[in-house]
Amino acid sequence: MRTNLEVIARILGFSTIFGVVLVLIWLGLYLTGFICSFQMFDLTPHECGVITYGGIGLMKLLVYTFFLLPWLAIRLEIRRQKNGRSL
Repeated sequence: MRTNLEVIARILGFSTIFGVVLVLIWLGLYLTGFICSFQMFDLTPHECGVITYGGIGLMKLLVYTFFLLPWLAIRLEIRRQKNGRSL
């Protein structure tokens, strides 16, 4: 039977993978020119790139902060509990 920490770690792991895949899809769509339809907003290609890369950077920061780092901390705690060590 799985503990609550293992379930949470699994959810955070899948969320991390989903976030990274989402960032890669976003970058791929931008590089293929699919997203750069900002002409209707009267933006230059440079402004389009700045907005897109800024959004990708923010998304990566959020994925690492809210999914990857807690997943690592929980995995370390699970390992510590299995080894029988205490603080």
